[in-house]
Amino acid sequence: MLEAISPAEPRKVFYHQVKKGDITKYFKISNISSTGGGARDLRISPKSLWESMEDFFPEVINERKKMGVILSSVKEEILSAKVELMAPTNARANEVRICKTNKIKGWEISVEEYNSEIDNGFYWFYLLILDANKRVWAAKFSTRYIDKMHESVSTIIEEELDRNSQNAIRGVINC
Repeated sequence: MLEAISPAEPRKVFYHQVKKGDITKYFKISNISSTGGGARDLRISPKSLWESMEDFFPEVINERKKMGVILSSVKEEILSAKVELMAPTNARANEVRICKTNKIKGWEISVEEYNSEIDNGFYWFYLLILDANKRVWAAKFSTRYIDKMHESVSTIIEEELDRNSQNAIRGVINC
């Protein structure tokens, strides 16, 4: 646990519409085969988001891997996790990946919470918020509360949802 800190004014936001498969990945139950493995990464396309996400993952490990500290406020505690961002691979040339999303405590959404909002016509989003102090915060939100979001974020998300209801939407916004 860290000292009491809170997010400063947002400067940049990554948003990702959560799908049911993202929930099972978070809880490490996405691979039910006996062959082992199991997906834990949040796959993000298009690959052009690699450069847009550099500020969230500022530590360069090598040309294909970056790392960043993600803060989460959970039950009045500030938690931190080192999380990696991986570049596209030959097998998945149009995807970047946020690795081991289950380490990001601010992204926990139970299956029941997820289903309840979806059943009522709302959507869940994961957020990474780069604040004015260059700290990165994880958050989640349901579009039920979109009016409480930073206006630049809510406007973009609402516009994209109006245009594209079939595919998950994601992107990076400068606030």
